[in-house]
Amino acid sequence: DEKNVTLLPTGGPHGMSSVDPGNLADRGPDEYYTSAPCELPGGSSVESISWEARTPPKSWTRAKLRSADTREGLETAMWEGPDGTDTWYEKGQRTPGGRHWGWVQYRLALGSTNSLNTPRVTRVDVQYGTGE
Repeated sequence: DEKNVTLLPTGGPHGMSSVDPGNLADRGPDEYYTSAPCELPGGSSVESISWEARTPPKSWTRAKLRSADTREGLETAMWEGPDGTDTWYEKGQRTPGGRHWGWVQYRLALGSTNSLNTPRVTRVDVQYGTGE
């Protein structure tokens, strides 16, 4: 005749420690995901970036892009939105034209005001044209 007793959860310190909502690095509302580098065909230019994501209330997803002629050059390239380094792309937003991209990366900002319901991204598409 075997008997069991469950000891947790019990009273005491379990679950009592907490951290303010936000990114642990800077306490901001965004967490960041950086893609792997991708080489585009010669003469290509990025036209837009879009994604599929579930964004609960009080959450958002936005993106920046960076490019360089070489993979190594990406490390020092600036992250940019549609109007420079202080802006972000919204889903499906077009990029400024007339620029060769070479190697490209995207960075997603996954934000939430309450740290409970965060975006869940299932797909990111970087559309590009080859100028042909």
